[in-house]
Amino acid sequence: MIEAVIFDVDGTLVDSVNLHARAWVEAFRDYGIAIKFEDMRRQIGKGGDQIVRMFLSDQQIANFGERLEQHRAQLLKDRYIPQIEPLAGGRALFEHLLRNGKKIALASSAKEDELAKYKQIACIDDLIDTETSSDDANNSKPHPDMFHEKPKASIGGLTAGIFFNASSNLRESSSRNPPSVRLGGGESAERGCRPRASRCDGPHA
Repeated sequence: MIEAVIFDVDGTLVDSVNLHARAWVEAFRDYGIAIKFEDMRRQIGKGGDQIVRMFLSDQQIANFGERLEQHRAQLLKDRYIPQIEPLAGGRALFEHLLRNGKKIALASSAKEDELAKYKQIACIDDLIDTETSSDDANNSKPHPDMFHEKPKASIGGLTAGIFFNASSNLRESSSRNPPSVRLGGGESAERGCRPRASRCDGPHA
């Protein structure tokens, strides 16, 4: 019996996948590197350090990899986060889970400040038992560390399930991985499979 649920955020609770890809493409372009949108979009769901390694040489990473990641984060904050919309049904699902005695955790490759904004957009900031951002894990997605750091402290010992969007979000590593369900968010929302919800930009009353 499932006693706790761990949710990914991008493409699962908020419709942000395409916007993340655009921010990365723009950041790489500003450093003189052309990346196709489709190629970048397939990488979304991984941590920024993993994405940088996909497109830069070791020497480029040493020269400007960290600055590029910081530039991407600033572009996302200034230009793209204001465009992110919640996917429909997130808050209602969380309320249903809580009424049925389930614990809820978030496991996101976003930075802590980005994750705080996504919780506000999705109107779920008052419904979370615990969370993990990229600031908490030793290895970013697709490594499973996200699902075994802070959430483990809060829901350790409970039988948990994972809801996520991108197949790159979770690397099958061992029996450590709980049962998982892939949700059709992000681009699927544009096809009508996961409609968007009204945006909520502040703490839910």
